[in-house]
Amino acid sequence: MRSSVCSLFVCISVLLAVKPGEGTETRNLTAVLGESVTFRCPRISSVHHRLYIQKKKEFINGFDMTQDLNIPLQYKNRTTINQSDLSMEMRNISVSDEGFYECIVFKSRETKPQSHVIYLTVTAKYNIPKVTAACSEPSSGVRSCWLSCWASGGYPQGVVRWAELNLSQIIDFQNNSHQDPKLKTWNISQSFVYNCNQPVNVSCSIGDARSKTTTFCQGDEKFSLDAAVISAIAVLLLILFIVPSVCIIRKRCGRRRPVPGDAALEVPLADCHSQPQDS
Repeated sequence: MRSSVCSLFVCISVLLAVKPGEGTETRNLTAVLGESVTFRCPRISSVHHRLYIQKKKEFINGFDMTQDLNIPLQYKNRTTINQSDLSMEMRNISVSDEGFYECIVFKSRETKPQSHVIYLTVTAKYNIPKVTAACSEPSSGVRSCWLSCWASGGYPQGVVRWAELNLSQIIDFQNNSHQDPKLKTWNISQSFVYNCNQPVNVSCSIGDARSKTTTFCQGDEKFSLDAAVISAIAVLLLILFIVPSVCIIRKRCGRRRPVPGDAALEVPLADCHSQPQDS
């Protein structure tokens, strides 16, 4: 028992004595929230006597060829050391795992250990953003539309970006963000008023997630037809009305062929509609 305590004391003393990243560059590593990641420490010889991996001053996992190490409970069931390639797998990644890690490698018990720094970045993709739009009745041909874009479940804190909008027509910006107290993921939203006088196609993105394209500033005109189509229909209806009317008139006025000398039938076609009816 006493030897174990002494070994742990020596281990802690060594960890505190080694300067992080001394003579080395920080390597970057990215992990996805809830998934696994593997830390790979550089090999400095064919045989390694000890390996300690720590975060700040907290020992996480490692190995010692001469004794078993006491692994903290919070890491014992979700980290695994591979002695052959000096790697450590960490499972069920959380936002709190983000930060600087140190690989402290011992070539032998007598040699000075080497320290290598790894920075872990944790990411979580936002769900597909949603766009909503509510427009007022037009005033002087212009509508004021309240646009909103929001998404949740992402990390780190994201920024809302819009496509196909004229920035000069945007007023009354409102940005809101909320971090989940347990998961540490973010809920992001942005709203503003957009002035427009014609339909606009728009989409928004937060992080790598992009919304579907939404069309707004339509009002009731989304049910109306294009002016050219309306004109064509009007002309067609006019033709369909005039042609039968002319045919009917010509038919009625030309039922009897005039006989020369018949005064009763000597009525010009133009006067067909002007003859008084006998009562």
